Amino acid sequence: MASRHYSWLAACNTPLSKITYQQVGACNANEVGAQDHLAFVFFRFQEIDNSKTNAGYSFHPKRLWMNTGDLYSGYDYVATGQQASIFGLSPMLSAVNVAPGATIQVNKYVVFLVETLDPDAPNEANNTSYFLLYNNPENEVGKLLVRSNASQTSWPNTHRCADINFPRQSTCLTCHAIDTKMVGPAFREIAVKYKGKADAQEKLVAQIAGAKGHPAVDSSATEVRALIKWILSM
Repeated sequence: MASRHYSWLAACNTPLSKITYQQVGACNANEVGAQDHLAFVFFRFQEIDNSKTNAGYSFHPKRLWMNTGDLYSGYDYVATGQQASIFGLSPMLSAVNVAPGATIQVNKYVVFLVETLDPDAPNEANNTSYFLLYNNPENEVGKLLVRSNASQTSWPNTHRCADINFPRQSTCLTCHAIDTKMVGPAFREIAVKYKGKADAQEKLVAQIAGAKGHPAVDSSATEVRALIKWILSM
């Protein structure tokens, strides 16, 4: 299915607060039995970069939306809480307070209930690239929502939510951010540096998992490989 890509700028010609997230996967909205045309779609909010503005604000998940035309879609507060509890995830159920000039590593999940044309809802949802929008309050700093895996257009066809590969919080975020240099380089800087290099993934996995020129991490080689694959996809 074609990608649905919409941009939403709540203000023009003024500094924006950049909010980075990723689409993680989708599953049947009713795992007890078939639920035609309804899927849960999971998103993980990664970072809020408010460093270019001098205004604070509260980022609330209830203001998130998707432009899916005549098909229903909406942030599901109950599903977000329930699914996060089942899978040990951190849900975004309330507002995130963002201070002026601050950059926050969020790592919280939201779940959208999405209507599909295909009765096999997870099949359609996992082959659709969704982009989130934000209903910005009047006179509040503008928000730029950026999907970090924007080039990804399909995910494994997971009918059970338990089969989704959920990215977890890792110690990597102690030293790295997506776009901002911290102790180590930004993830996007790494992606640019290794773009087009065929051996990049294996080289980085060996370096990080093997603690060769990189501090030791508490993640397995499989977990490191998944993270590196995501970074290089930026």
